[in-house]
Amino acid sequence: MWSGLLSEEDAGERVRVARRDGRIVGFVAHGPAADHRGHPPERDEQLYALYVLSNYYGHGVGQALLDQALGERPAQLWVAKDNARARRFYEKNGFTADGTEQVDPDLDGLVEIRMVR
Repeated sequence: MWSGLLSEEDAGERVRVARRDGRIVGFVAHGPAADHRGHPPERDEQLYALYVLSNYYGHGVGQALLDQALGERPAQLWVAKDNARARRFYEKNGFTADGTEQVDPDLDGLVEIRMVR
């Protein structure tokens, strides 16, 4: 995944990292929305990944990364259905589940839902 993301010409625009005291504590990746396991995109832009080390939850790192990646633009994302913390974060930022879900066989049957704003 990283090789593909970072080798693209616009990688500096699509992938960002958050650092604290010289250490990477989070990252975000976004770009054009794509078909996802047979589900056509509902928005033009997609948040592909947003991850923050748990020690930095509640410190604004995730919010800063999301703001840098998308601002207030319409977008979509896929999130684990059972990840209540992440879903609340995205809901706080205007995303809502659109009723589309899928099982990812590459992630041991993880159920993901699509959220849009």
